[in-house]
Order: sequence, then C-alpha cells, then structure tokens
Amino acid sequence: MVSENFKGTGSVETLQTELYGAMCGVEFVAGEEYVVYAKRQDGVLTASLCSRTGVATDKESGLSVLRDGG
Repeated sequence: MVSENFKGTGSVETLQTELYGAMCGVEFVAGEEYVVYAKRQDGVLTASLCSRTGVATDKESGLSVLRDGG
C-alpha cells in the first residue's frame, strides 16, 4: 500500500526485488513502513537495497528531505 507518494502515480503496484540482500534484495517486514526508491525496468517496478530504500524511521531513508521538497 502506498501511504505517501513523491513521484509517479501513487497507485498500488506489485514491486519486485531480488531474493537475497547480497544481490541487493530488500527484505520487507509486514507492519513496517518503508521509503521505497523504485524504478521501472522492462515494464516491472523494482526496488533495491543498493538504493536508499529502507525503514521510514531510519534517517538514511531520506524521508524528511522528500517531505521538505528537497
């Protein structure tokens, strides 16, 4: 579910990630909120641990910068 959108349509979509962290796969935990930096590759929306994707409360996620428009 998308609760905030900073770019794109904001619709709910299927997100694909690699299976393991060593391959930059993101392990999403149910109930946790995330900032997801996704891109579309070959028509598929993908997220990578090698981007800033992470838990929303983590300063490294960049959520405060996104909310401030920076």
